Amino acid sequence: MKYLTSLASAWFVYTLSTCLPSPAYAQDGAAAAPKKEPAPVEAPAKDAPPPSPAGAPTVAAPAPGASAAVAEPAPAAPEASAVAAPTSEKPAALAPEKSASPASEPPPPSAASTAVPPEVPVAAAAAAPEDVESTDSFSGQLGSHQDHWFAWLGVRNDYVHDSTFDLFADNDALTVFSVGAGRTVWVSGNLSVAALGLWEIGSRSADTRGNEMSLRVQRLELAPEVRYHLHYRLYGFGRLGLGAEHVHGTLTNELFNGDLVSNSWAFAGDLAAGAAIQFVGNAAGEKRRPRGWLVAEGGYSLVTSTTLSFEADDSAPERAASDELGDLNLSAPFFRLALLGTY
Repeated sequence: MKYLTSLASAWFVYTLSTCLPSPAYAQDGAAAAPKKEPAPVEAPAKDAPPPSPAGAPTVAAPAPGASAAVAEPAPAAPEASAVAAPTSEKPAALAPEKSASPASEPPPPSAASTAVPPEVPVAAAAAAPEDVESTDSFSGQLGSHQDHWFAWLGVRNDYVHDSTFDLFADNDALTVFSVGAGRTVWVSGNLSVAALGLWEIGSRSADTRGNEMSLRVQRLELAPEVRYHLHYRLYGFGRLGLGAEHVHGTLTNELFNGDLVSNSWAFAGDLAAGAAIQFVGNAAGEKRRPRGWLVAEGGYSLVTSTTLSFEADDSAPERAASDELGDLNLSAPFFRLALLGTY
């Protein structure tokens, strides 16, 4: 009977060892194997043959009154095949093994990290216009304030002190209209030189000795002009002009109802100085822009003397005689105001 009971117990233990995982509890007071990092244990294949009874580890019986706890076997040295004998105290349960340490697993992604950030619309950079001034204010470069084409329209007033001129006017003023144009030809810093040409025309008339007399003056002149910019809107200048002046006189004689005419030429020159101030136009000088300037100048006009010799024209009768009025000298100080346009 005792033999049959031992055989049944051995068969029961064998059945439990093959069907259930081996226990992993070490009894208190038993010599435990040195702890090592548990390695993942592969589950036995279902089709693998059961291990022999001799190689099966011995399972310790639980203490009286304690519930039997089944756990995985603790790792042991390759030579050890059995677990220490049971004691009267309750075995301490070890945490079941896992295939990987929780610390090695990456934390689950949070909702904030997995959320797709909203796309922020970015305004496309506006393409720079190809031909736009870098600035509307003065950048320090005189540019086209100094180097430009120009044209003017002005009024000049000469103060002629000559007795022959008094026959044609009741005062000393000779007012002429001026038209000129030119171009800057040399620039160095604030200093520049321009070349210009001008044409002027003016006339005076009076009733003298019962005769109607008129005088018309035209002048053609070329002149270099030296400029110095005190500010991009202001420059001073000096000019020396050289040219020729044509004097045309007419005398109407009521006795024979005809005109006597005098034509003569004289050399003329101007020595002038003045200033120009810009009153309209862009401040930036990098590009050519139309601008308006107000010019004021004064100086002295030098003209050689000419003789007024009146002769009958084709409309006068044959009996009309010539008349000599003497020399005329139109040299005089003058003052001019002009509007200057530049580009």
